[in-house]
Amino acid sequence: MRGLIRWGVRICVVVLVLALVPGTVAADEPDRADLDEQWEQRYDRVDQPRTNYSYRTRFGQRSHRTAVSPYHHIRDARGYFHVAPLLGAPGLFGDVTVADETTELDTGPLQSLQDINLTAGVAFEVGYRNVGVIGDFRHFNGTIVNGADRFDLETFVSNVAVNFNYEVLPVLQLGPVAGVRHFYARAGATDGDDNAESVVRNQWLDPIVGVNGRFNFADLVYLPFHADVGGIGYGSEITWQGYAGVGVSLKRMDIELGYRALYADYRGDELDYDLLEAGPTLMTRFRF
Repeated sequence: MRGLIRWGVRICVVVLVLALVPGTVAADEPDRADLDEQWEQRYDRVDQPRTNYSYRTRFGQRSHRTAVSPYHHIRDARGYFHVAPLLGAPGLFGDVTVADETTELDTGPLQSLQDINLTAGVAFEVGYRNVGVIGDFRHFNGTIVNGADRFDLETFVSNVAVNFNYEVLPVLQLGPVAGVRHFYARAGATDGDDNAESVVRNQWLDPIVGVNGRFNFADLVYLPFHADVGGIGYGSEITWQGYAGVGVSLKRMDIELGYRALYADYRGDELDYDLLEAGPTLMTRFRF
């Protein structure tokens, strides 16, 4: 009986020593130093956020260490904040009615560039792990002259939504978004015959739902995309937005060129707004 007890004590001591010895790994598991070197050599080309991984001992999960993530955009355990100034040249397609005067618009992005009818704004994203808040604020101010007639349009569009981000594939992030869109429009029509000017201002709020994602084409190149729809009679009859582009990730920033389309169909007392804004957008995103 005493012999069995002594052997039991010896076995317990051996197990305890093996469990406490740092760096004890199974024969078929890579060494921790080798893992560190491989990760650093492969993914240290850009300043990427870091995430946790663990290595295994023969007794299971043993230790955690901070290491470079293979995809710098994947949300890690820390919070994140991105801000992106943007500039766009949208074309205008549709019609706007101001005080029973309807103006039909069909101007492409090239004409917007020539007339300096541009969109300027800022986009942002803040969150923790795979849950965040995304949004943007965009201002457009343009003038279209048709003979003696003149049409002025100013819009201020704000989007704020909660974004859930999931790694569907190793190179694909995808998740739903839900939020609101605030739309402010000021439209002015000037009749060249009698020089009469009519100006109408209106604003409305629409709930929106959609999807947001990003495909990582290569280590430094990615393809972002976004789509949402809303309104459905709450503010506007319907509103939708679509965006797709290509971006390049640098050390602490992304440079992104895309094409954005925003449509709204709003019926007000003195303003009927049935217009599509579509054109290229250039964005520079700073990561913090």
